[in-house]
Amino acid sequence: MKASTYGAFTVLIEQFQPAEIIAAAPDAIAMALGENVRNAHPLAQDMAGAPLSSLAAAIERKNTRPGSQVRAASLGTWDFTNALAAGVQGIITRRFEAAAGHRRFCGETEVLDFKRVDMPELDIADELPIAFELGEIPNEVQGLTELNLRIDGCIRNARVVTFARRLGVSWQVVKNDQIGLIADLIRLLGNSAARTEAGLLYRELELNPALDDGLPVFIDGANWIKSPLSETSLGAGVAAMRTFQTISGNNADLAAAHLLVAADLEVAARKLVHESGLPIEITATAQLATGHWYLFSDPEIHPACTTLKLRGAAQPVRAEAGKKFYLDGTYITARADLGAVVRGRMGIVRGQPA
Repeated sequence: MKASTYGAFTVLIEQFQPAEIIAAAPDAIAMALGENVRNAHPLAQDMAGAPLSSLAAAIERKNTRPGSQVRAASLGTWDFTNALAAGVQGIITRRFEAAAGHRRFCGETEVLDFKRVDMPELDIADELPIAFELGEIPNEVQGLTELNLRIDGCIRNARVVTFARRLGVSWQVVKNDQIGLIADLIRLLGNSAARTEAGLLYRELELNPALDDGLPVFIDGANWIKSPLSETSLGAGVAAMRTFQTISGNNADLAAAHLLVAADLEVAARKLVHESGLPIEITATAQLATGHWYLFSDPEIHPACTTLKLRGAAQPVRAEAGKKFYLDGTYITARADLGAVVRGRMGIVRGQPA
């Protein structure tokens, strides 16, 4: 085997079995990208200086046969793409989380699969009656015919949708261990996934869809402030969040915790919140119409919006082995299973110029 083709790590390749080097590759790739890898494989640190070429050399050694295509036998294998995908998973996850500013004001709802589901907002009677000693505690839910429960609104046909893009990795990149180039592209795909999920939510906010009662999510005089963002309109939005009526006729008394604004309002919004001394986080986006702004309650108290998560999924975005190879390289796939919906009227206020 001409191990020198793969770089300077010939000693490592000659001293250890290919299976050991292949097993260490995901941790080595992650280390090369600056990841803090816990319980790393013992060989990972030694491989981290040239993880791609060392992995390719080990796979070539494992698959060497007379007359074989050397590069196809290394890059064009599941061993290589699986190890590469596992090694870059950490950076695509972290970049997605860093770029997903909308998740600060969203809850998370688990769904079983990719089928369409209804996402109701459940608003039970929020009065707690006195429970006398040895007395019967009233049942709020006794069956469908006596359900003391209001479905305040329901967004139909919510679903998780898969978005994906393949990333080609050439032989030259592997030979020269240009792991940073791969990392930069993977980070961009993490950004793209976060922007896509945010877009699903922002489009729904802007469309103002109807709930099951036939009325839109945002209603003038209830949770729709038809006024440009200002100290006065922000105050009206904060008050509207507090005074939203529950099924029992009580004020929801929710605090405004997050302010989402269109790109043209970012500076003004930050100045306004700072000068007002309000404990409100700000998220700005170019995906809203000019002049539009939204207030949200803390999702830990009442999630007005929610992202959708497939049951059993550790994270919504992941790197996977590509299902296609080519002679001078291979692919990995960035895949994101995303969904986001508005849950109802409580805990959200819309503002815009009249």
